[in-house]
Amino acid sequence: GRGGVIARSNERLAATDGALATIGGALARAKELAIEGGNETLTATQRVGIAVEIRQLREAALAAANARASDGEYLFAGSLGAAEPFDPAGVYVGDASVRAIESSEGGSQIVTLDGTVLTAASGVDVFAAFDGLASRLEANDPAGVRASIGGLDTAIGQLAAARSEGGALSAALLV
Repeated sequence: GRGGVIARSNERLAATDGALATIGGALARAKELAIEGGNETLTATQRVGIAVEIRQLREAALAAANARASDGEYLFAGSLGAAEPFDPAGVYVGDASVRAIESSEGGSQIVTLDGTVLTAASGVDVFAAFDGLASRLEANDPAGVRASIGGLDTAIGQLAAARSEGGALSAALLV
């Protein structure tokens, strides 16, 4: 019944929030590493070591972006829930559709976020931010590393906004 639909929708939104929290944490760590890697006193070898960690953070974020709900569908795929929404390059291949459930007589409530919350459509391309930072570190470009911090800040804000949106959707289900 309707209660089961609401419970599944809340479960999906909770899983979405968990995935977004993982990605946000990876971005926050990447920013810390960018601050460290932008220090002029580091050697090229030290920057390459930091780049290795950035690439690991990116892979963890990509895995979270391709997380599945308990029903097996991909959380961020839009209406294309049977396929991974992000390809290995971090390109969004889902769609911008969101799902809604009937919430009241004739009313509906959105119960999903799509993967565009991680793309330039919402501010910056999160995976390009990781990739750009790693490339600048590997190129031993401390000024470029420092310049990447602004994009990471934008991405962190973007994730916080998406988490707020998901929280608002979840709260609306409880009304």
